[in-house]
Amino acid sequence: MGVYFLNILLLFFYVLRIRSSSLNRSSQRFLFLMIAFIHLMILHTFFDASLFPDLKGYTTYFNSISNPQSYAHLEFGWYLLNRILRAFSHNSFILIFSVSLVIILCYLSTIKRYSAIPWLSVFLLLCTVFYDSIFVLRQNLALPICLMTIPFIVERKPISFAIITLIAVSFHYSAIVWVIAYFIYPFKINSGFYILLILFAILFYFSMEIILKSMVMLTTKIMAYTKNNSNSGGAGVLKMAAVNISTFLLCLYCFKDPAQIKGYNKLFFQLNIITIILNLLEYFGTSFALFGRLNLYYSVPGILLIPNALVQITNKKIYYILIPVICILYLVFLIHIVQFGYEIKF
Repeated sequence: MGVYFLNILLLFFYVLRIRSSSLNRSSQRFLFLMIAFIHLMILHTFFDASLFPDLKGYTTYFNSISNPQSYAHLEFGWYLLNRILRAFSHNSFILIFSVSLVIILCYLSTIKRYSAIPWLSVFLLLCTVFYDSIFVLRQNLALPICLMTIPFIVERKPISFAIITLIAVSFHYSAIVWVIAYFIYPFKINSGFYILLILFAILFYFSMEIILKSMVMLTTKIMAYTKNNSNSGGAGVLKMAAVNISTFLLCLYCFKDPAQIKGYNKLFFQLNIITIILNLLEYFGTSFALFGRLNLYYSVPGILLIPNALVQITNKKIYYILIPVICILYLVFLIHIVQFGYEIKF
Protein backbone atom coordinates (compact mmCIF):
# COMPACT_ATOMS: atom_id res chain seq x y z
CA MET A 1 0.00 0.00 0.00
CA GLY A 2 2.89 2.33 0.80
CA VAL A 3 4.17 2.18 -2.78
CA TYR A 4 0.75 3.11 -4.14
CA PHE A 5 0.42 6.08 -1.78
CA LEU A 6 3.94 7.22 -2.64
CA ASN A 7 3.01 7.33 -6.31
CA ILE A 8 -0.04 9.43 -5.50
CA LEU A 9 2.22 11.88 -3.67
CA LEU A 10 4.39 12.06 -6.78
CA LEU A 11 1.35 13.48 -8.54
CA PHE A 12 1.46 16.54 -6.29
CA PHE A 13 5.18 16.93 -7.02
CA TYR A 14 4.44 16.99 -10.76
CA VAL A 15 1.77 19.63 -10.24
CA LEU A 16 3.96 21.88 -8.09
CA ARG A 17 6.95 21.57 -10.42
CA ILE A 18 4.92 22.32 -13.55
CA ARG A 19 3.03 25.19 -11.90
CA SER A 20 6.35 26.81 -10.96
CA SER A 21 7.55 26.73 -14.58
CA SER A 22 7.30 29.64 -17.01
CA LEU A 23 4.95 27.73 -19.32
CA ASN A 24 1.50 29.17 -20.00
CA ARG A 25 -1.58 27.47 -18.57
CA SER A 26 -2.35 25.51 -21.76
CA SER A 27 1.21 24.16 -22.01
CA GLN A 28 1.21 23.26 -18.31
CA ARG A 29 -2.02 21.33 -18.77
CA PHE A 30 -0.62 19.42 -21.75
CA LEU A 31 2.69 18.65 -20.02
CA PHE A 32 0.97 17.37 -16.90
CA LEU A 33 -1.28 15.04 -18.88
CA MET A 34 1.71 13.67 -20.79
CA ILE A 35 3.61 12.97 -17.56
CA ALA A 36 0.44 11.51 -16.01
CA PHE A 37 0.04 9.18 -19.00
CA ILE A 38 3.56 7.78 -18.60
CA HIS A 39 3.22 7.50 -14.83
CA LEU A 40 -0.19 5.80 -14.91
CA MET A 41 0.98 3.39 -17.62
CA ILE A 42 3.90 2.32 -15.42
CA LEU A 43 1.58 1.83 -12.44
CA HIS A 44 -0.94 -0.09 -14.53
CA THR A 45 1.58 -2.28 -16.33
CA PHE A 46 4.66 -2.92 -14.20
CA PHE A 47 3.38 -4.34 -10.92
CA ASP A 48 3.59 -7.56 -8.94
CA ALA A 49 0.80 -9.58 -10.55
CA SER A 50 1.06 -12.29 -7.87
CA LEU A 51 -0.71 -9.95 -5.43
CA PHE A 52 -3.92 -9.96 -7.45
CA PRO A 53 -5.83 -13.27 -7.66
CA ASP A 54 -8.03 -12.27 -10.64
CA LEU A 55 -5.11 -11.85 -13.03
CA LYS A 56 -4.31 -15.56 -13.15
CA GLY A 57 -7.70 -16.20 -14.75
CA TYR A 58 -7.05 -13.61 -17.47
CA THR A 59 -3.60 -15.01 -18.31
CA THR A 60 -4.95 -18.58 -18.33
CA TYR A 61 -7.71 -17.54 -20.72
CA PHE A 62 -5.17 -15.75 -22.94
CA ASN A 63 -2.92 -18.81 -23.07
CA SER A 64 -5.79 -21.15 -23.89
CA ILE A 65 -7.60 -18.90 -26.38
CA SER A 66 -6.52 -20.94 -29.41
CA ASN A 67 -7.98 -24.09 -27.86
CA PRO A 68 -11.57 -24.71 -29.04
CA GLN A 69 -12.24 -26.39 -25.68
CA SER A 70 -11.25 -23.27 -23.78
CA TYR A 71 -12.28 -23.49 -20.14
CA ALA A 72 -14.31 -20.26 -20.23
CA HIS A 73 -16.54 -18.49 -22.72
CA LEU A 74 -16.48 -14.76 -22.16
CA GLU A 75 -17.86 -11.77 -24.09
CA PHE A 76 -17.10 -11.69 -27.81
CA GLY A 77 -15.09 -8.47 -27.67
CA TRP A 78 -12.81 -9.87 -24.97
CA TYR A 79 -12.44 -13.13 -26.90
CA LEU A 80 -11.59 -11.27 -30.12
CA LEU A 81 -9.07 -9.01 -28.35
CA ASN A 82 -7.31 -12.04 -26.88
CA ARG A 83 -7.28 -13.82 -30.26
CA ILE A 84 -5.72 -10.81 -32.01
CA LEU A 85 -3.09 -10.22 -29.32
CA ARG A 86 -2.26 -13.93 -29.16
CA ALA A 87 -1.47 -13.82 -32.89
CA PHE A 88 1.23 -11.22 -32.19
CA SER A 89 2.71 -12.70 -29.03
CA HIS A 90 2.29 -15.69 -26.72
CA ASN A 91 3.45 -13.59 -23.78
CA SER A 92 0.44 -12.52 -21.68
CA PHE A 93 2.19 -9.22 -20.94
CA ILE A 94 0.88 -7.97 -24.29
CA LEU A 95 -2.65 -8.34 -22.91
CA ILE A 96 -1.89 -6.36 -19.74
CA PHE A 97 -0.08 -3.66 -21.72
CA SER A 98 -2.80 -3.31 -24.39
CA VAL A 99 -5.68 -3.16 -21.92
CA SER A 100 -3.74 -0.67 -19.78
CA LEU A 101 -3.08 1.51 -22.83
CA VAL A 102 -6.76 1.69 -23.79
CA ILE A 103 -7.91 2.33 -20.21
CA ILE A 104 -5.39 5.12 -19.57
CA LEU A 105 -5.91 6.76 -22.97
CA CYS A 106 -9.70 6.79 -22.54
CA TYR A 107 -9.52 8.23 -19.04
CA LEU A 108 -6.95 10.91 -19.82
CA SER A 109 -8.59 11.97 -23.07
CA THR A 110 -11.88 12.34 -21.16
CA ILE A 111 -10.13 14.33 -18.41
CA LYS A 112 -8.41 16.51 -21.00
CA ARG A 113 -11.72 17.31 -22.66
CA TYR A 114 -14.05 17.74 -19.70
CA SER A 115 -12.09 18.48 -16.51
CA ALA A 116 -11.44 22.05 -15.40
CA ILE A 117 -8.66 20.83 -13.06
CA PRO A 118 -6.89 17.87 -14.73
CA TRP A 119 -4.50 17.10 -11.86
CA LEU A 120 -7.41 16.80 -9.41
CA SER A 121 -9.28 14.47 -11.78
CA VAL A 122 -6.19 12.26 -12.09
CA PHE A 123 -5.85 12.27 -8.29
CA LEU A 124 -9.51 11.26 -7.88
CA LEU A 125 -9.03 8.55 -10.49
CA LEU A 126 -6.10 7.12 -8.50
CA CYS A 127 -8.18 7.19 -5.32
CA THR A 128 -11.22 5.46 -6.80
CA VAL A 129 -11.47 3.14 -9.78
CA PHE A 130 -7.82 3.00 -10.88
CA TYR A 131 -6.69 0.39 -8.33
CA ASP A 132 -9.42 -2.11 -9.21
CA SER A 133 -8.80 -1.55 -12.92
CA ILE A 134 -5.35 -3.13 -12.47
CA PHE A 135 -6.79 -6.59 -11.91
CA VAL A 136 -10.54 -6.45 -12.78
CA LEU A 137 -9.77 -5.99 -16.45
CA ARG A 138 -12.92 -6.65 -18.45
CA GLN A 139 -15.34 -4.33 -16.67
CA ASN A 140 -12.69 -1.68 -16.16
CA LEU A 141 -11.98 -1.74 -19.87
CA ALA A 142 -15.68 -1.29 -20.65
CA LEU A 143 -16.06 1.57 -18.16
CA PRO A 144 -13.75 4.21 -19.74
CA ILE A 145 -14.99 3.20 -23.20
CA CYS A 146 -18.47 4.22 -22.03
CA LEU A 147 -17.08 7.63 -21.07
CA MET A 148 -16.13 8.15 -24.72
CA THR A 149 -19.87 8.44 -25.49
CA ILE A 150 -20.26 11.65 -23.43
CA PRO A 151 -20.26 14.01 -26.46
CA PHE A 152 -22.85 11.82 -28.21
CA ILE A 153 -25.13 11.94 -25.16
CA VAL A 154 -24.95 15.72 -24.93
CA GLU A 155 -25.22 16.26 -28.70
CA ARG A 156 -28.00 13.61 -28.98
CA LYS A 157 -26.34 11.32 -31.51
CA PRO A 158 -27.95 7.92 -30.80
CA ILE A 159 -26.15 5.89 -33.49
CA SER A 160 -22.65 6.93 -32.41
CA PHE A 161 -23.66 6.42 -28.78
CA ALA A 162 -25.03 2.95 -29.51
CA ILE A 163 -21.95 1.81 -31.46
CA ILE A 164 -19.46 2.76 -28.72
CA THR A 165 -21.73 1.41 -25.97
CA LEU A 166 -22.01 -1.92 -27.80
CA ILE A 167 -18.22 -2.07 -28.01
CA ALA A 168 -18.10 -1.61 -24.23
CA VAL A 169 -20.79 -4.29 -23.77
CA SER A 170 -18.73 -6.66 -25.93
CA PHE A 171 -16.04 -6.53 -23.23
CA HIS A 172 -18.41 -6.76 -20.24
CA TYR A 173 -22.17 -7.22 -20.28
CA SER A 174 -22.61 -4.88 -17.30
CA ALA A 175 -21.93 -1.90 -19.59
CA ILE A 176 -25.51 -2.18 -20.86
CA VAL A 177 -26.59 -0.14 -17.80
CA TRP A 178 -24.84 2.87 -19.39
CA VAL A 179 -27.79 3.13 -21.81
CA ILE A 180 -29.72 4.87 -19.02
CA ALA A 181 -27.29 7.81 -19.26
CA TYR A 182 -28.49 8.60 -22.78
CA PHE A 183 -32.18 8.66 -21.88
CA ILE A 184 -31.85 10.54 -18.60
CA TYR A 185 -29.94 13.53 -20.01
CA PRO A 186 -32.96 15.39 -21.59
CA PHE A 187 -34.74 15.61 -18.21
CA LYS A 188 -34.55 18.96 -16.43
CA ILE A 189 -33.01 18.88 -12.95
CA ASN A 190 -35.99 19.96 -10.86
CA SER A 191 -38.26 18.55 -8.18
CA GLY A 192 -40.04 16.42 -10.79
CA PHE A 193 -36.71 14.84 -11.75
CA TYR A 194 -35.96 13.85 -8.14
CA ILE A 195 -39.48 12.48 -7.60
CA LEU A 196 -39.26 10.46 -10.82
CA LEU A 197 -35.94 8.90 -9.80
CA ILE A 198 -37.18 8.05 -6.32
CA LEU A 199 -40.33 6.41 -7.67
CA PHE A 200 -38.30 4.47 -10.22
CA ALA A 201 -35.86 3.35 -7.50
CA ILE A 202 -38.71 2.11 -5.29
CA LEU A 203 -40.29 0.25 -8.21
CA PHE A 204 -36.92 -1.22 -9.18
CA TYR A 205 -36.21 -2.33 -5.61
CA PHE A 206 -39.48 -4.21 -5.16
CA SER A 207 -39.40 -5.74 -8.65
CA MET A 208 -35.77 -6.92 -8.42
CA GLU A 209 -36.75 -10.60 -8.10
CA ILE A 210 -38.93 -10.45 -11.21
CA ILE A 211 -36.22 -8.66 -13.19
CA LEU A 212 -33.57 -11.21 -12.20
CA LYS A 213 -35.80 -14.16 -13.10
CA SER A 214 -36.50 -12.61 -16.50
CA MET A 215 -32.80 -12.02 -17.10
CA VAL A 216 -31.96 -15.61 -16.16
CA MET A 217 -34.42 -16.74 -18.84
CA LEU A 218 -32.42 -14.71 -21.39
CA THR A 219 -28.97 -15.84 -20.26
CA THR A 220 -27.93 -18.30 -17.55
CA LYS A 221 -24.74 -16.26 -16.99
CA ILE A 222 -26.76 -13.89 -14.84
CA MET A 223 -27.15 -16.71 -12.29
CA ALA A 224 -23.54 -16.18 -11.23
CA TYR A 225 -24.57 -12.75 -9.92
CA THR A 226 -27.70 -13.78 -8.01
CA LYS A 227 -28.01 -14.82 -4.41
CA ASN A 228 -30.75 -16.45 -2.40
CA ASN A 229 -31.12 -13.78 0.25
CA SER A 230 -31.34 -10.03 0.05
CA ASN A 231 -28.37 -9.06 2.16
CA SER A 232 -28.04 -5.43 3.16
CA GLY A 233 -24.87 -3.52 2.49
CA GLY A 234 -22.32 -2.82 5.20
CA ALA A 235 -19.98 -0.04 6.20
CA GLY A 236 -18.30 -0.07 2.78
CA VAL A 237 -21.55 0.92 1.08
CA LEU A 238 -22.08 3.71 3.59
CA LYS A 239 -18.57 5.05 2.90
CA MET A 240 -19.27 5.15 -0.83
CA ALA A 241 -22.64 6.79 -0.20
CA ALA A 242 -20.97 9.40 2.02
CA VAL A 243 -18.46 10.26 -0.71
CA ASN A 244 -21.18 10.54 -3.36
CA ILE A 245 -23.50 12.57 -1.12
CA SER A 246 -20.58 14.90 -0.36
CA THR A 247 -20.12 15.40 -4.09
CA PHE A 248 -23.83 16.18 -4.43
CA LEU A 249 -23.70 18.76 -1.61
CA LEU A 250 -20.56 20.31 -3.08
CA CYS A 251 -22.36 20.76 -6.40
CA LEU A 252 -25.36 22.34 -4.69
CA TYR A 253 -23.02 24.83 -3.06
CA CYS A 254 -20.90 25.56 -6.14
CA PHE A 255 -23.54 25.59 -8.88
CA LYS A 256 -26.18 27.23 -6.64
CA ASP A 257 -29.12 26.31 -8.88
CA PRO A 258 -28.83 22.76 -10.34
CA ALA A 259 -31.57 23.60 -12.86
CA GLN A 260 -29.11 25.98 -14.52
CA ILE A 261 -26.39 23.38 -15.02
CA LYS A 262 -25.88 22.78 -18.73
CA GLY A 263 -23.99 20.47 -21.08
CA TYR A 264 -21.79 17.69 -19.81
CA ASN A 265 -21.84 19.02 -16.23
CA LYS A 266 -25.59 18.46 -16.23
CA LEU A 267 -25.00 14.82 -17.26
CA PHE A 268 -22.36 14.32 -14.56
CA PHE A 269 -24.69 15.79 -11.91
CA GLN A 270 -27.57 13.56 -13.01
CA LEU A 271 -25.33 10.50 -12.81
CA ASN A 272 -24.21 11.56 -9.33
CA ILE A 273 -27.84 11.54 -8.19
CA ILE A 274 -28.32 8.07 -9.68
CA THR A 275 -25.23 6.73 -7.93
CA ILE A 276 -26.53 7.95 -4.55
CA ILE A 277 -29.85 6.19 -5.13
CA LEU A 278 -28.05 2.99 -6.14
CA ASN A 279 -25.90 3.23 -3.00
CA LEU A 280 -29.07 3.35 -0.91
CA LEU A 281 -30.60 0.40 -2.78
CA GLU A 282 -27.46 -1.62 -2.17
CA TYR A 283 -27.44 -0.70 1.50
CA PHE A 284 -31.03 -1.84 2.07
CA GLY A 285 -30.22 -5.06 0.22
CA THR A 286 -30.86 -6.67 -3.15
CA SER A 287 -30.72 -10.18 -4.57
CA PHE A 288 -28.10 -9.08 -7.09
CA ALA A 289 -24.53 -9.79 -6.04
CA LEU A 290 -21.88 -7.22 -6.96
CA PHE A 291 -24.64 -4.62 -7.30
CA GLY A 292 -22.11 -1.92 -6.53
CA ARG A 293 -20.08 -2.78 -9.63
CA LEU A 294 -22.98 -1.64 -11.81
CA ASN A 295 -22.91 1.64 -9.94
CA LEU A 296 -19.33 2.30 -11.12
CA TYR A 297 -20.64 3.47 -14.48
CA TYR A 298 -22.50 6.32 -12.78
CA SER A 299 -20.01 7.17 -10.03
CA VAL A 300 -16.83 7.50 -12.13
CA PRO A 301 -17.94 10.78 -13.83
CA GLY A 302 -17.58 12.29 -10.35
CA ILE A 303 -13.85 12.65 -11.07
CA LEU A 304 -14.90 15.26 -13.64
CA LEU A 305 -17.83 16.78 -11.77
CA ILE A 306 -15.89 17.70 -8.61
CA PRO A 307 -13.22 19.85 -10.35
CA ASN A 308 -15.85 21.48 -12.54
CA ALA A 309 -17.89 22.36 -9.47
CA LEU A 310 -14.89 23.80 -7.61
CA VAL A 311 -14.02 26.27 -10.39
CA GLN A 312 -17.48 27.82 -9.95
CA ILE A 313 -16.41 29.16 -6.52
CA THR A 314 -15.56 32.85 -6.67
CA ASN A 315 -14.25 33.04 -3.10
CA LYS A 316 -10.65 31.84 -3.48
CA LYS A 317 -10.23 31.31 0.25
CA ILE A 318 -13.03 28.74 0.30
CA TYR A 319 -11.67 27.24 -2.93
CA TYR A 320 -8.23 26.62 -1.41
CA ILE A 321 -9.77 25.20 1.76
CA LEU A 322 -12.03 22.75 -0.06
CA ILE A 323 -9.34 21.23 -2.30
CA PRO A 324 -7.22 19.76 0.56
CA VAL A 325 -10.39 18.66 2.38
CA ILE A 326 -11.51 16.75 -0.73
CA CYS A 327 -8.05 15.22 -1.17
CA ILE A 328 -8.00 14.00 2.44
CA LEU A 329 -11.52 12.59 2.14
CA TYR A 330 -10.56 10.56 -0.94
CA LEU A 331 -7.28 9.37 0.57
CA VAL A 332 -9.27 7.99 3.51
CA PHE A 333 -11.67 6.38 1.04
CA LEU A 334 -8.69 4.84 -0.79
CA ILE A 335 -7.68 2.90 2.32
CA HIS A 336 -10.93 0.96 1.95
CA ILE A 337 -10.09 0.09 -1.68
CA VAL A 338 -6.46 -1.05 -1.58
CA GLN A 339 -7.12 -4.56 -0.30
CA PHE A 340 -4.28 -6.56 -1.88
CA GLY A 341 -1.45 -4.07 -1.55
CA TYR A 342 0.71 -2.91 -4.45
CA GLU A 343 4.33 -3.42 -5.51
CA ILE A 344 6.25 -2.28 -8.59
CA LYS A 345 7.85 -5.15 -10.53
CA PHE A 346 9.58 -4.76 -13.91
